[in-house]
Amino acid sequence: MNRAIANLPRMTTSTAVPFNVWNPLLVVVFLTMALGSCAPVEPLGESASWASPDAETGTFHVTEEDYARAESMISRNLRSHWLYSGVRPQWMDDDRFWYRIRTSEGYRFYTVDPVRAEKTPSFDHEILADTLSVLLEKEISPGTLPFTRFEYLEDGKFIRFEADDLFWECERETFDCRLSDAPEIPENSVLSPDRRWAAYLKDHNLWVRDLENGEDLALTTVGVEGYGFATNSQGWFQSDRPVLNWSPDSRKIATYRLDERGVEDMHLLETAEDRPILHSWPYALPGDTLVPMLERVVLDIGSRTKIWLDVKPSHQRTSNCCGLERDGQWTDIHWSEDASQMAFVTTSRDYREVNLYIADTQTGDVRHVFSESARTFFESNLSSRGHPNWRVWFDSDRFFWFSRRDEWGHLYFHRLSDGEEISRITSGSWNVLDLLHDDEQSGSLWFTAVGKEEGRDPYREHLYRLDPSSGGGYQDAVIRLLTPQDAHHAVSMSPSGSYFTGEYSGFQEPSVTVLYRADGTKIMTLERADISGINEAGWIPPEPF
Repeated sequence: MNRAIANLPRMTTSTAVPFNVWNPLLVVVFLTMALGSCAPVEPLGESASWASPDAETGTFHVTEEDYARAESMISRNLRSHWLYSGVRPQWMDDDRFWYRIRTSEGYRFYTVDPVRAEKTPSFDHEILADTLSVLLEKEISPGTLPFTRFEYLEDGKFIRFEADDLFWECERETFDCRLSDAPEIPENSVLSPDRRWAAYLKDHNLWVRDLENGEDLALTTVGVEGYGFATNSQGWFQSDRPVLNWSPDSRKIATYRLDERGVEDMHLLETAEDRPILHSWPYALPGDTLVPMLERVVLDIGSRTKIWLDVKPSHQRTSNCCGLERDGQWTDIHWSEDASQMAFVTTSRDYREVNLYIADTQTGDVRHVFSESARTFFESNLSSRGHPNWRVWFDSDRFFWFSRRDEWGHLYFHRLSDGEEISRITSGSWNVLDLLHDDEQSGSLWFTAVGKEEGRDPYREHLYRLDPSSGGGYQDAVIRLLTPQDAHHAVSMSPSGSYFTGEYSGFQEPSVTVLYRADGTKIMTLERADISGINEAGWIPPEPF
């Protein structure tokens, strides 16, 4: 419980920029808690105010209008009035990206070309709405298109999306739309980087579907209940989606076989009409000696082989709490570019010890590189469910490591061959949060951090670029602030690391979203939030103290 309380401010600020419409919900929660636990409620009419308790009895007087006013401030009721905010770039391989945003005309899709500094509608919303209204036989407006994601096909000549449980392909000039003839993507599958393969679970085994010809291939055949492959039955939630990590070349999959045999069941009741529904599955509790363990394996699609890694079974843990996945992939895994090697980190059940290994994905041989232990709790990222902040440079025989060994979260530089520390990269009374991008050739790193700028709110995130000294080391490395505004910054970097977007805001300042080059040079402003609607609804911004 102490750890959860300690993480609460970070969890809150990391999930959304500070300027948001969730804050009124806290007002309702605290109001309800205060009224329910501290004093009786005696509605005395419209003239009474809950803000001022009765001087004699201490009773709060709350009317239906008071509750209605508080409810109107809950985010779900304000969201439709909160415009041009929340840009979430969907990057493409060529550094272009698209995003969907709520505007005064409903939701719109925009595509951005950083090279040309151009922002254009992703397609003609009006014509597409008319076309889909005919095809789906229902009225569809340009601002309420029946999909939230799409993809470009054939160099942007077509767009593909899912509507009414069907996949459609539409030509962008004529908007001639047809049902897609591509093989169906299996439900709860994980796509390969080249989008040719879709990996999915079937009868406790891992299968892939070739999305070029529709052929299904069983990568494993010996999985059984309680001892299946890529099973996601532990942690904070369960899923029928396999847990795995694709290699960059889309030819190999890192996954595991989970041994749950003999583990005692967890029983939960789901509230339902008539009778509750019982859910039972193997789940270890504190004190249990028999717990689920995973056996690591690499599956080669090309050679149709399984390569078991020569390492003892691991606990279902990652080096950063909680859950095995980040962005849909099994985390704590780093492939070499040619997928001949794979680095991975194991974590003890109590989160106190972590180990870094290098595996030969051809033979299954595994070499131990480095370990670190913590007296209380090791985490490779200070944000709950953040991306582990370690990276391996296979060609340079180096790796980066995140540690709180001096009570502050910082990056360290190690030798891959023997694990020895080469140098410290960052230091000071502040914390590195997310290592967003690293360039092995230049040695440059891009990361977010909190508390580094003196006199600023220590929970506001900023983006920094670190460049090594002329000798290639990090003892005199230069750290540059790329997001200078005194605000919280939500950052998204392109896959190449050449560009990034930054949406910045304060508790009282609406968000502004800007596109930058990797050196921090501003390219263009993408959006400015419009909060006139929520102001008219009576919303009052919080006052920081």
